[in-house]
Amino acid sequence: MTKRTSKKEEGNKFLPSRKDYNYTTVIDRFEKYAFTYYFAYELAARNNYVAESLIFLKDLFDLYLVLDEINRSSSLTVTNIEKAVEKIFTTEEMCKIIISRLVDDFDNKQLPSKLNEIDFKKLDNNISSLIYCQADKLYEKYYVIYIPKEEQSGKFNKIYNPFKYIELDKSLTRYMNFRNNEESHNEEKDYKINEAKNDYFMVYQEIIDKNKDFSLNVIYPNYRVNLRDFTNTKIALNLNLPKTELLEYVEKIKDEYDSKNSIIRTRKELLKEKIKVNKTEQKELHEAISSLDNKKIGDILFIYDYYYYCNINYPNKLIGTIKEEIQDELTKFHGFRVKVNDTYQYVTYKKFLKQNPTFTLSAEESSDNKAYITTRSIASKYNLIKKYIDGDEPLYKTLIEL
Repeated sequence: MTKRTSKKEEGNKFLPSRKDYNYTTVIDRFEKYAFTYYFAYELAARNNYVAESLIFLKDLFDLYLVLDEINRSSSLTVTNIEKAVEKIFTTEEMCKIIISRLVDDFDNKQLPSKLNEIDFKKLDNNISSLIYCQADKLYEKYYVIYIPKEEQSGKFNKIYNPFKYIELDKSLTRYMNFRNNEESHNEEKDYKINEAKNDYFMVYQEIIDKNKDFSLNVIYPNYRVNLRDFTNTKIALNLNLPKTELLEYVEKIKDEYDSKNSIIRTRKELLKEKIKVNKTEQKELHEAISSLDNKKIGDILFIYDYYYYCNINYPNKLIGTIKEEIQDELTKFHGFRVKVNDTYQYVTYKKFLKQNPTFTLSAEESSDNKAYITTRSIASKYNLIKKYIDGDEPLYKTLIEL
């Protein structure tokens, strides 16, 4: 699998800036009702296996487009398949793996070229198999759903269906499809349906005329994040009640769920699977996450990325130097903390240095003027966020499911 590589800017090795789009605009789009899902996806996307898999899948889709074009313009042979693979996949080892998986059924290269032509339908089945193999693991183990770019998704209908991974309730989907099919054939019906969605949730309601009551009344969240959705608990609510009463009721359920001896079981508890983080620990994690605002989320992701790209591009750089560079970048973005009447206020980086040209960060601990963040705090935040991102069992998964 292609290793995640660093970006380049005009020939210079890339290091992120706190002003970058990924730490400002992207984070500012986090909506409160789905904050944990947005944050969990940002963490997931930085996991090495996930990042490499997303690149690998994109390359497979690009390969499909190239081979489709070759198939339309000329005959497909093992030779021109090899050329297409080598054009897209950078490492020799990866090229060999892809070619062997695609052309296993057509590997007799001694045949004359006309007999060596390959059926594209059979080839796209092989590409589809490769894609689903990778997408299944992303979904099952890392909770990530791969969705091609919107402008290209229509081109891949033959080889990939992302809706396989984003159905919330399969029995409800089947029922809705049955009703839609029924409506297309019958003019008269003995039921009323309301099917709608907005930016926050999806609604499906049905009333049978003779019963004059809901036979189905379901609301699901619409997170719009490419993560597996564990919205699998159905809670009956009377939406005619005041908001305060409903919130109090949901709080009681959530408090019970979080308690040590809860009467509510998780999926893994019922299956008696091993749980790496218990409910008490998960509650503490959620409380820590909920205390972060968009600014702090941007900071902590920037800190992780800066370490990552330093390790890739500058492996000999000292840890102390990395922390100092991060400290300088964050202070440039947020400003210095200046003590005024026993409270700290922020002063822009340029204005502060203009007023204090001899200031050095080495003396900041005993000074009334401080950088935005200490190097000790940077190291602490990095060690914390690594646990949520790195390895085969990253902790970001516990944010959305135990």
